[in-house]
Amino acid sequence: MKTLKFRIYDGIKKAMEYRDMETIANLGWPLMEAKEAVQNGKVMMFTGLLDRLGKEIYEGDVLENKNCRYLNRAECYFEDGSFQFKASGCNQCDEYLCNNVTREFEVIGSIYENQELLKESKK
Repeated sequence: MKTLKFRIYDGIKKAMEYRDMETIANLGWPLMEAKEAVQNGKVMMFTGLLDRLGKEIYEGDVLENKNCRYLNRAECYFEDGSFQFKASGCNQCDEYLCNNVTREFEVIGSIYENQELLKESKK
């Protein structure tokens, strides 16, 4: 069975905390802290995908491809029951991105740790 993994961004500590479902179920994550995090939208789930370097991809991650002239960066998010990737500056690239994210893209940060990553990068 697949292990469900989550992370939470702590805005006070300015750091991510990683937890698996078993830890959460065993009250390893204080209930009030978890409830507040869910209400603030700062709980992120592991997609089950790894980037080209083998790093886990979570909701809220920003991915980068330095080898594509049309698409530099994309954000991972969960919508309509699935993980999706929104391309920065390219409305035509969503299908390409979904098919190539694990081979060509790498995680460079998250929208919570650095919102500036979503701005288009200059080549």
